[in-house]
Amino acid sequence: MKINIILTLGLLALSLGFIGCTASVTTGNNANAKPANSAASTPAPATPASSNANTEKSDNASNADLDFTLVNKTGYDIKEVLVGPSATKDWSPDMEILKGRAFKDGATMEVKFHPKATAENWDIKVEWADGSPSEEWLKLNLTKIEKVTLKYDKAADKTTAIIE
Repeated sequence: MKINIILTLGLLALSLGFIGCTASVTTGNNANAKPANSAASTPAPATPASSNANTEKSDNASNADLDFTLVNKTGYDIKEVLVGPSATKDWSPDMEILKGRAFKDGATMEVKFHPKATAENWDIKVEWADGSPSEEWLKLNLTKIEKVTLKYDKAADKTTAIIE
């Protein structure tokens, strides 16, 4: 199942260079019912992404230098994914890219940025469907990241982001 979601930000975000992004979600067949009680962790070092040209031919083009794949391998559903420039101190509802749809365990999401998005470092926040405390990964240099895989270690009660 593929869901396209468009995010348009207000004037504050526009002034920060975050114009918007599109996320396509492909859901897996896994379901869950247990809460993900986890602690935030620092992401692993990023490996450089291939350098793609920034196409600005149309509003439908994406900023390939910032685009990335987000994978949910936590064992739990996510109800919100927020993506915002690191320069922004607070999270706002305009940064949420799922727009009411669940990001199921096992799902993959292609996050595509508007061609005019200019920030280099971005933050990601997830809100769990079961109401467990949110997780954040800060100052991710998306120009060097192609994939972020979220994993939950039940024994350690810790959610990590594997950066590729």
